[in-house]
Amino acid sequence: MGDGALVVQVEPYSPADNSGLRRGDIIEGIDKNRIEEPSQIATYVRKKHVGDTISLTVNRNARRLDISITLEENDTDLYVKSSGLP
Repeated sequence: MGDGALVVQVEPYSPADNSGLRRGDIIEGIDKNRIEEPSQIATYVRKKHVGDTISLTVNRNARRLDISITLEENDTDLYVKSSGLP
C-alpha cells in the first residue's frame, strides 16, 4: 500500500485548481480519512453531492496543508489525475 496519492495533473480553472491544489502535491487525507491509494479519492467523492465541501490534507514540499474544495458538477475525479506513490 502507498502513502497518499500524487497529483500529476490539475485541470485549469477547476474547483481543485481554484482551491490551490497543485501538480506534485501528495493527497494524504480527505475529510480526516487517510488516503493510501488514488482510487480512494474518487470512491469518496462519488458519495458526495454538488455543493458539498471536502477538506484535503496535502503534503507539498514536506509541508502539510489543508485545502477545502467545494464540489461542482462532474467533480467525481476533482479534475485531478493522480497516481500511486512508489
